[in-house]
Amino acid sequence: MNKTSFYTTQQVAELLNKSVPTIYKYIQDGKLIPVDDFWRAHRGKLFDKDAVHAFKQTLEGNSGMTISEALVI
Repeated sequence: MNKTSFYTTQQVAELLNKSVPTIYKYIQDGKLIPVDDFWRAHRGKLFDKDAVHAFKQTLEGNSGMTISEALVI
């Protein structure tokens, strides 16, 4: 496995234009699945880039908001 094949939680949040707590909600809901951090190089989770991009496409087809996003409005 290559470190460049993964995103950190912060990178996923930036790519999806979501907050870090929203990313953890997606994990809790089973919408995003983190991978094991074999390197233990940072705190947080790692995500397969291909899986994140596939998830991003599903979000782009869905105009809804999470509850936490709605509460910010």
